[in-house]
Amino acid sequence: MTARVGEAEQVYLQGLKRFPKSIPLYANTADLYRSLGYETRSKEYLQAGLMLQPRNGALHYSLGLWYVRNKDNKTGMNELQKAIQLNASDASFLYAYAIGLYSKGDSQQAIHMMEGFISKYGNDPSIINGLLSLYQDTKQMDKVDFYTGLRKKVYGY
Repeated sequence: MTARVGEAEQVYLQGLKRFPKSIPLYANTADLYRSLGYETRSKEYLQAGLMLQPRNGALHYSLGLWYVRNKDNKTGMNELQKAIQLNASDASFLYAYAIGLYSKGDSQQAIHMMEGFISKYGNDPSIINGLLSLYQDTKQMDKVDFYTGLRKKVYGY
């Protein structure tokens, strides 16, 4: 652990002592431990944050990714689904879940969810790029052309 990382850890841990209900401190501490490869500690801080705030979509999202990284895809997908239910307008939550569906072979549901997101919440670059990728993989070139045009029209590239 470098000195700066050690300092960050101490700041987070001191912060949690002073502000034990600060959800961002739980999330940041978990992320720090994840980045250092301390997966068990990372999970402990995510779960501790969820004990305080069980309806926090960002913590469910992070915990879902934790489970996926640790090869428990079923539990990971359940956590990602909770994140979407709690914050349906967050494109990153939906994107991760849709890619998980696609990885399990459910390309139509993944595409359906991404297209539904765009129709409900508007154009998001990660969702558009996700759709482009999925349609390229499924060789639906008319849809690739459509979303390439949409991306160019909306984002200029």
